[in-house]
Amino acid sequence: MDETRSAHVDSLQQACDTIRDTSPFLEPVIEAFRGIITRRELLKTAIQERPDAVAGLQSRGPSPDGHPRLTRKDIAALVDPWSGTVRSALETLKAFPGIRQEIERTVEALDQGGVDLNACMESLVEGRQDDTAAAAGRIGIPPAAFEFILGQILKPFVEKRTEKLRAHVSDMPWHRGCCPVCGEMPELSFLQGEEGQRRLRCSLCGHDWRFDRMACPYCAEKHADREIISIETEPNRWAEMCPSCRRYIVAADLRAGCPDAIAVAALGMVHLDMIAQARGYAPVAACAWNLVPPPASDVKRNANRTYM
Repeated sequence: MDETRSAHVDSLQQACDTIRDTSPFLEPVIEAFRGIITRRELLKTAIQERPDAVAGLQSRGPSPDGHPRLTRKDIAALVDPWSGTVRSALETLKAFPGIRQEIERTVEALDQGGVDLNACMESLVEGRQDDTAAAAGRIGIPPAAFEFILGQILKPFVEKRTEKLRAHVSDMPWHRGCCPVCGEMPELSFLQGEEGQRRLRCSLCGHDWRFDRMACPYCAEKHADREIISIETEPNRWAEMCPSCRRYIVAADLRAGCPDAIAVAALGMVHLDMIAQARGYAPVAACAWNLVPPPASDVKRNANRTYM
């Protein structure tokens, strides 16, 4: 593992420690996801660069109709065919014993050629749930669990292979609530910089972009009187709820934190997720930590794909 990646893993560990120490009641959540996040970061070292997968994308100008840089097919193409590296991506899910049987059945089906990983990945990212459900049926697992598993295979490949592309689009204007790189919805809203710019972090590729302080990322409506959930002892963390679309997003003031804290900040607000959902709001992006209860063999369906 290169020194830069190693330092990044150490920084992520420290960020997890900070959340655990400041919010001891979240220790079970932090310890469950710590391993997943760090193992995924280590996995990126084994994922080879694929210049062909994003060839020409850097030279594309801003889309006049507001489309993200990657198409659905572009995203599916970022994942390797079934291999040891892909198998390693599934190893990151061991923290969820409730879906161990589903993972084993998926590995067996892929080993034996019972399902085609590339075809399944295209079905997932294109939202063809009937095709994904048919593949899950051939494996013998619930469709929602299979979607969750596919999402976890997808995420590290997209994170690694869009790194250079994310840097290329970082200064381009973008005013939508979905990611300008991959089109997925944000998992986190955060404040950064001396002026407290509001930025959104993508739930799939990890890119972050500037966004209107008052607008809802999901429906773009602006509400000066939107409901805010916060805990008195945690003034730098809150949840913003939109009365128009009944969606919410967790948010944090990270102006004084280390850069790597952004990658794990949402883990420190699971209790806010629970409060928002209890009030009838759904997350802007469904992530493993904001599914209540945590993912198991009956992973609940959500309008958005589940990444973490």
